[in-house]
Amino acid sequence: MPSTPAGPHYVWIQDVQTRETLRSDVYIVVPSITKDRNLGYIGDSIEIKGYGFKGDSRIYIRNVNDTDLQVVGDSQIIRTDLSGYFICSIVVPDFEYGAYDLSISDEDNNQVDTLITINAVLDFTPGEGPSGSIVHIFGRGFNPGATIGVGDVSFDNVNAILPDGVAVVSNNGELNLDFMAPSKAAGTYEVIILDGAI
Repeated sequence: MPSTPAGPHYVWIQDVQTRETLRSDVYIVVPSITKDRNLGYIGDSIEIKGYGFKGDSRIYIRNVNDTDLQVVGDSQIIRTDLSGYFICSIVVPDFEYGAYDLSISDEDNNQVDTLITINAVLDFTPGEGPSGSIVHIFGRGFNPGATIGVGDVSFDNVNAILPDGVAVVSNNGELNLDFMAPSKAAGTYEVIILDGAI
């Protein structure tokens, strides 16, 4: 389906030789959204793309408490184009860590509900590599002064090897540490870091 406004639509097919035209049954377009990520730290931005909303309509993005969220950029007003499409980035609010409902709607109350999670976040360098390679992690949002040691970093439930032994979270909640990728089959794995509370 091409980008098109919410509501009933039809698919038209024409035989170019006979000029006979056929129309499909009605197809109802409903709104949908995509996010570039579901988790962020306070002050980060999350990009949202919306499809199938009302054309040329204002978009409202609210959290569970019906508070409008801050939008990145000079204008706080988000509008769809004539096809019901929009793109914007929101600022992760200064809330307690946890998952929050977001409601995204247009002027006709076409609505999509989604979740964002506010938590500490990690960046990897590199993001992939063979077993035994050293991976550097930069983290934000951890408890200042917390010590991260063996047993606090797991690679898909396997304790990671820390060449430097331990790492200490800085006073502004940032974490820098290296770990060795364990011997695993090729694939995608989850890395979890615990600082005693986060």
